[in-house]
Amino acid sequence: MLAATIASATTVFEVVGVVSDAFSRGVLVKSKALTKAKAGAPVTILVLGSDSRVESTVAIDAADPPHSDSIMLVRLDPGRGQTTVMSVPRDLEVTFSIDGREYIDYKINSAFTFGGPAESLEVIRNLLNIPINDVIVMNFQSFADVVDQLGCVYIDVDHYFYTPPDSGSMAIDIEPGYQPLCGYQALAYTRFRETDSTFARDAREQDFLRQAKQQLGITSLLTNPGKLQKVIDAVGSGLGTNIRGSNAVLRLIEDAEAAANGPVRQVPFPENAAVAGPEGSEQTETPAQIQAIVKSFLYGTTTVTLPHSRRAKKRHHHGAPLAPPAGLIQTPSYVTQQALVLSVRVPFPVELPALTSIDGSQEDASDFYAYKIHVPEPAAYAGLSYSGYRVTWTDDSADGGYYGIEGINWTDPPLFRSAPSSQIGARRYMFVLDGSSYHDIGWISGKDLYWVSNTIFNSLTNAQMLAIAESASALP
Repeated sequence: MLAATIASATTVFEVVGVVSDAFSRGVLVKSKALTKAKAGAPVTILVLGSDSRVESTVAIDAADPPHSDSIMLVRLDPGRGQTTVMSVPRDLEVTFSIDGREYIDYKINSAFTFGGPAESLEVIRNLLNIPINDVIVMNFQSFADVVDQLGCVYIDVDHYFYTPPDSGSMAIDIEPGYQPLCGYQALAYTRFRETDSTFARDAREQDFLRQAKQQLGITSLLTNPGKLQKVIDAVGSGLGTNIRGSNAVLRLIEDAEAAANGPVRQVPFPENAAVAGPEGSEQTETPAQIQAIVKSFLYGTTTVTLPHSRRAKKRHHHGAPLAPPAGLIQTPSYVTQQALVLSVRVPFPVELPALTSIDGSQEDASDFYAYKIHVPEPAAYAGLSYSGYRVTWTDDSADGGYYGIEGINWTDPPLFRSAPSSQIGARRYMFVLDGSSYHDIGWISGKDLYWVSNTIFNSLTNAQMLAIAESASALP
């Protein structure tokens, strides 16, 4: 994220020195499994999130051996102008050996515990059979500090996240809605899987990266050298990488710049049934599935077409309602009744779609929230306050899948600031793209902004998303 943002700086060569110095202060990761990148060719970076708690005041946490809590491959493709992201499930079952000892059917994140970043790199390269050019390791504290120094990251939180402080897991209490997540709150959000699946957490991490990348494009980071230095310093000794020297940093920045304005493709692992292994339930993939995933990661492209400007579709034909697109039904009456109750707590008109998905049509599958947005320091627009609402539906097609409609009296949030648009009827719709999928479709009505959001798996089709957005109207 930082490299992609720095790439546009007019003082790029000056910045290269700052970043190079920061990388040199981290742990050097050496491995024969790394492949030297060729000029102008795609670059694949292994990003490992270490759950090291050496800074913890709790002795058992500080002494606990770290795992690679997150395993993500990021591919910068200058030729296609795109970024591809793939998360490897931490519970994936693998067999590996270290110093002559064989570990049979262990979780893939344990390779980091027993052999550190270099062993993780080798295991992942051998599993996927792809060249990896660079590796970057960041621990909990560094992640939280960087998010704080960036002025927090605005995230469209899709459902209620709660883990009590005494649960043994990282505590979190965040209601749905568009809001800034800071420090350890952002960390807890990306790591949450108490009621979601591992695959939901992987998708959420990728979604966080996508939204942060988009937001960084509008920050004052590049025109504020003091702030940039604080961000770099926040990485501190919690960073580990093979990247050393100005030439290597400049090469990374140039590749990031070529892909910075393009889409982010997310390549998901298939969710198979877990098996019992030495460390509990573990995930397995067939060789054919691995081959298909790798092919998509290396060679897949993003093609997305916005709807052409046109008149809005008529909702009726000869006096009878038109049939909704496949997978959608008329919004149940109880949702409208609940939304009317919600509207009393919202200081602007509440809009609701006339269509919902079949999976989210059950009465216990929707939630209604009114909320406030308080812009924190050090954002350029800190101190402002807005109101919003969100109606969230559960998508039963996958654990952790939620979609919804949202409204706020803030018409220029980071989410839509670089979104392409298309005129359809009386509305101009803005499209936030996630690879080839419509992740958000927004429109402005008066002084208010409304949008329909897809699940983190993008399980609603583009046609369904557009139909839901077009069916939305203000409650009486």
